[in-house]
Amino acid sequence: MAGYMGSLGTSYAGSAPPNQDLRIFNLSDKVTMRHISAAPLLGILTAKMNRRSVTDPEFKHLEDEERKFSGKLKGDNGAGVDAALTTSLTTLNIADADDFLQPGYRLHIGKNQTNQTNTTGRLSGEVVTVQSIDATGNIVTVVRDTDTTYNMTAGSAAYLNYSILSPGHAEGSTSPDAIQDIMGIGQQYTWISRQTVNVTGTQMGTKMYGGSRLKRARDKTWDFSMRDIERQFFHSVLSRTSVNGKYKRTMRGIFDWMWTPTDSPADPDASVVAYGVTGTSTYDLVLGDGTSRIYNVGGTLTEPNWYDFVERTMEYGNDHKIAFCGGMFLSKFDYMMSGKVRLVPRKTKWGFMVSDWEANAGMITFVREPALRGAHAMDCVVLDVDYLGYAYLNVEEGAGEYSGPTILKLIKDIRAKDEYGAKEEVFGELAIDLNFLKAHSWLTGITM
Repeated sequence: MAGYMGSLGTSYAGSAPPNQDLRIFNLSDKVTMRHISAAPLLGILTAKMNRRSVTDPEFKHLEDEERKFSGKLKGDNGAGVDAALTTSLTTLNIADADDFLQPGYRLHIGKNQTNQTNTTGRLSGEVVTVQSIDATGNIVTVVRDTDTTYNMTAGSAAYLNYSILSPGHAEGSTSPDAIQDIMGIGQQYTWISRQTVNVTGTQMGTKMYGGSRLKRARDKTWDFSMRDIERQFFHSVLSRTSVNGKYKRTMRGIFDWMWTPTDSPADPDASVVAYGVTGTSTYDLVLGDGTSRIYNVGGTLTEPNWYDFVERTMEYGNDHKIAFCGGMFLSKFDYMMSGKVRLVPRKTKWGFMVSDWEANAGMITFVREPALRGAHAMDCVVLDVDYLGYAYLNVEEGAGEYSGPTILKLIKDIRAKDEYGAKEEVFGELAIDLNFLKAHSWLTGITM
């Protein structure tokens, strides 16, 4: 059978197929690139102008810890070992108690708590009086009600919530000792970002679909740099090493900030304590296994889990925060709330889509975060962006185009004199500026 069948040149009989090089394609001169919100956190901080110039690649900030007014306690055998909290047990484990408690202070332990093991007790709860605090600051000896029928109980290693009540003072008494103020030191390193644009002269002189090769290479490199910075903001770990006698630094990211299981940051300056971390015994309001502001669901996300997390993450800072979420988390949340709450997307002045969710505790704006793909696709990081920013060095004159603010910039013409083509660099020396740890939280450990 003569002629062509099917697609052009794929099947024929009686003659040779047409010359493929002579075919004229309908090809647009516009190159379509995936344009998703590559770096929403960086974009928000840039739009809000939350940035500051620093004069040293190692910089710090001071934070004043709020006086504690509530927390969690568990039974202790008096020697630092977990014990069931019985009606007569008078030794409790309270992390870092000597920082905020004194003998004479009272602790109110509410009734009907989840971990309470007895059904008796006054509806108004139990009030105990602190008698002494040991040198480690974790074991608190208290005086409990003589009628043990009403005292709260809990299993070994099970925590109960308490509120702090200051003591009453006798007539004619002198003022009590002051509880010393605690200043926290946050430490950070600037990190050098360098991505190269390199196009040969031949490529620049060859007319091709897609427009200027140099312009397209610049756009792609800039886009990659922003995405890389965004990932560094979340995932980088504080470190400093030496390469050929010169320091190589990486910044502390948000996850490293929220989870630092030792007293010292991971750098040579071990004397500088990472703010918010006081040791693996710390019981945090959110989770309490030595972490900082992490809520580990440890299973399927439920409405009670979610509302509990929201209540705690909104305890400090502003009542409007931004949740940077993995895509799977948003799908899970949407499914969990189907028929009850619908997140309606809207476009912001920052140039990407967000959705607002409002509760009694405050408002949370959801943002899909590309940096949380993969292992963190089911995570949700709620940040109070008013307390975040980024820092950069301001280089003195004499460094050419590298002089001035080292915010992400395009450095043109860094090619060798005899190089046939163009070589440029997207450059920056910056770091995320982390402040007020308790204003931010991380929801993780969610399974399908």
